[in-house]
Formats: sequence, C-alpha cells, structure tokens
Amino acid sequence: MTDLKALVAETIFSPATAGKRLLDMQLGRQAIVSMFALSLVVAAILEIVQRLIVPLPEEFMAAGVSPVTFILIVGGMQLAIVAAMTGVGRWLGGRAGMLDLLGLQSWLTLVSLMFQTVAVLLLIVSPLLAGLLNLAVVIYGFYVALHFVNVAHGFESLMKSFGVVAMSACSVAMMLLILSGI
Repeated sequence: MTDLKALVAETIFSPATAGKRLLDMQLGRQAIVSMFALSLVVAAILEIVQRLIVPLPEEFMAAGVSPVTFILIVGGMQLAIVAAMTGVGRWLGGRAGMLDLLGLQSWLTLVSLMFQTVAVLLLIVSPLLAGLLNLAVVIYGFYVALHFVNVAHGFESLMKSFGVVAMSACSVAMMLLILSGI
C-alpha cells in the first residue's frame, strides 16, 4: 500500500520521481477513472463552498452553473487536454498513453485541491492571501505537470514537455473556438 502522505510530499518536492512512482503503480482503468471522477466531485464541492463564502455577481456566466454542469465542463476540458497531450506528445516522439496522462493529471488535480481547500477557507480571513495561494498553486502545478508529461512520454527535456503542453492548450483552445461558432 502506498503511503499517500509520502506521495503528496514527493509530488511537491520531487515531481519527476512522483510521476515515475505513479506510473510504476500501473493503476488500472477503473482506478484511474475513479480518481478522475473523485477529483471532479471534490472540485465541484469546493466550487459550491466558495460560492457560499463569496457569491458571484449575476453578470458572470458561471454564477448560474449547476454542480453537474460544472463537472461536465471541467471534466470535458480535462479529457480534451489529456487527449491533446497524448496526441501531441506522441507526435513529438513520446510514448504515453491517455490513461497514463489521465492518471497523472487526476493525481495532480487532487493534490492541488488540497491546497485550494485551504485557499477557500482563507477567503473568510483574507481574500488577498487566498488569491495569492491559488496563484502559487496554479504556477507550481504547471511546473509539476511539465514533469509529469516529461516522465510519461519519456522525454529528456522539460522544454519538450512545455512544447507538448503549449501546443495541446492551443489545440484545445482552437477546438473550443470552432465549437463555439457552431
């Protein structure tokens, strides 16, 4: 049995090692899909709590989004970016499968949600500190994601992983633009 505290610490302090360790576990499809679903449900719960603490103005489109719609939108976006990172990474000589990247992405999301839970609670005391913590989590999460992509695809360079992530983000953005025009 894996020590989750140690794996969380390793994800923070040695993301490449954590990524390799997660891949070495060879989690099955059911475990990865369950982890993905859990990350979406926890994210939706945090979104609800955050809206209770700081309600969104009615002008924002997200103000009226139900938790189910939130899960579908966030889940769809995560699946799209994982599929794009799989395709682009393979195009650049990588070897990761979609399940590998989905498992790593889901784990990173769960770790990030731990810190975002603290940020939501910080909203009560100091919205500025909560915002700064969220910003730090996003920036450092991007750094961890680069390591995860690097390990999953077997690249030797974080710059190649950055290229995969950047091209994947652009392809998903273009897909959204095309779909929004339909």
